[in-house]
Amino acid sequence: MNQSNLGKFIQILSRNYSEELWSELVYENAMLLADSLAESDWNKLTKIWTIKNISWQRKFADVLSAVDSPSACTVLIDMLSSDNDEVLEEVVDSLHSILQSNIHKFSLTNSQREKLLSFLERCGRLYKPKVELLLNSPN
Repeated sequence: MNQSNLGKFIQILSRNYSEELWSELVYENAMLLADSLAESDWNKLTKIWTIKNISWQRKFADVLSAVDSPSACTVLIDMLSSDNDEVLEEVVDSLHSILQSNIHKFSLTNSQREKLLSFLERCGRLYKPKVELLLNSPN
C-alpha cells in the first residue's frame, strides 16, 4: 500500500530519534514531506496536533519553521494555545524564525498575545527578546 505524504509525515514525527539524527537527516525529510502537503492535509494536522504527545508536537513545531506554506504559519499560531512550555518554546522559536525571515506575515489575536505574555512570565529572560518581537509584530 502506498502511504500518503501526510501519513509519512505523521509517522516520521511519531518516532524517537537522537538529537543528532533528527537534526542531520530526519528533519530534512520531514520538512520536504511537509512542503508537499495539500490544504486538506493541513486541515487534518490542525485537528490532530493537540492529541499527539509532547515530543511529536515539539518536532512538529520545529519543522514548521522551515515549511514554505502559509498553512504552516497558521498551525503554529494555533499551537500558541498549548499549555506545555516545551511545546511553546518550539512554537516561539519557529514563529520567531518565520518573522525574521520575512517569509510569511501573520498577526496575533489578543488571546494569543496573552498566552505569550503568560509564557514569558514563566520562562523569563531566555525567551524575552523573541516573545517581545512577536508581541510587537503588526496586528
